[in-house]
Amino acid sequence: MTPHDAPPAWPGIAASLQAVEDRYLAERPRAGHGARYLSPAEEEAVMDTVRRACDLYARGSDADRAVMRAFFAGTYTLLSRLWKAHAERARSFASKPSPGSLLGALIPLSLEDAVTDSRDTILAIRSLLDTAAASGVELEPVRAQVAAISSPRFGKLLEDSRPPPQARSGNVDAQ
Repeated sequence: MTPHDAPPAWPGIAASLQAVEDRYLAERPRAGHGARYLSPAEEEAVMDTVRRACDLYARGSDADRAVMRAFFAGTYTLLSRLWKAHAERARSFASKPSPGSLLGALIPLSLEDAVTDSRDTILAIRSLLDTAAASGVELEPVRAQVAAISSPRFGKLLEDSRPPPQARSGNVDAQ
């Protein structure tokens, strides 16, 4: 599959992100630490594009999401931007817990698909689920929704990160 097999907005998003990736690969190895980084305005434009990709990912079909995951998995610099999008959304969830903000925080992780390091992904998921449990946000509907749109690998990480039954029921004294 190519980026052009995905939803109509994806080709433009993919082209924009690929240009950032290509620029980095062309400049970074040749110039080392002196490479020209993106200006703050350019970086914000890239982050806006990554956020749009996350939103599109949440609405896409299984095939569309597979194309998007493969695209990001094949990049070097863009995966860190997915983590940055996750961090923004995790802070938003922590400040105003709701099923929607929990879903929003899990989407970039699902799109990143534990490509960089599944241990970091597990810790990020557990942190979100702990915050949800402490805030009274019902976990299972969101967890099921994210698992349904994720790769089998991410779905397994999500399942394995579930709190123990006594924590899910709110009865932490039961033992």
